[in-house]
Amino acid sequence: MYIEVYSIDVPSKAVEGQELSLSTFLHNHSSYTCSVRASVQVFKGSEVISDFWLMPYEGGNLSPGGFKEFSGTITMPDGKAKVRVWSWYYASDGKWHSDEHEDVDIALMSMEEALEIVKVSTGVR
Repeated sequence: MYIEVYSIDVPSKAVEGQELSLSTFLHNHSSYTCSVRASVQVFKGSEVISDFWLMPYEGGNLSPGGFKEFSGTITMPDGKAKVRVWSWYYASDGKWHSDEHEDVDIALMSMEEALEIVKVSTGVR
């Protein structure tokens, strides 16, 4: 492992169709500066329903020991979702290579539960 998926920040539950912000930090464990990227897959059960590069798409250089943030949005499916973030590095062979992945689960929340959260947070009864 050269490029670690250090953290993934995304809500732990959401309603169907809700757009969710996602951010992740990659950490360079190698002893040299390298070009890195991050991608995400969204699963509903065992099916991949979305697969894309996080912003910035072109990646960036990451110094030894350094961190770089990537971000994007996903849309909550109509059931429990698993988000998988992959780290990538550009190697001397002229190709991008996946290095590591981490997963985060997102529970499906009912509209009633979401409305209750809004009521509590705003003080509305």
